[in-house]
Amino acid sequence: MLVGCIIGGAIGAYVGRTKDRQTEGMLFGVLLGPLGWIIVLLIPAVDKSTADFAMKAEQALFLRRQEAIRRRPAGAPSGRKAADEEWNKAVNGE
Repeated sequence: MLVGCIIGGAIGAYVGRTKDRQTEGMLFGVLLGPLGWIIVLLIPAVDKSTADFAMKAEQALFLRRQEAIRRRPAGAPSGRKAADEEWNKAVNGE
């Protein structure tokens, strides 16, 4: 049974690699075997432009939050709540 899971996972990873979903292919291959391979074939491929855009947007959000924290006035309360308040002010233009 262990050998079957390893083989199923390897084939699933190979099938998933064609759609940039190697991890999903391996997991479905290990758990479902040939049915998992079919599921991976039916899943749409990863859209690189959307994934790149989401990653850049998340990085920009992180940098803006860090800037809001850095510009916090001296003596202002620190912590997550204060950072979130500063972030909201920066985003809303207040």
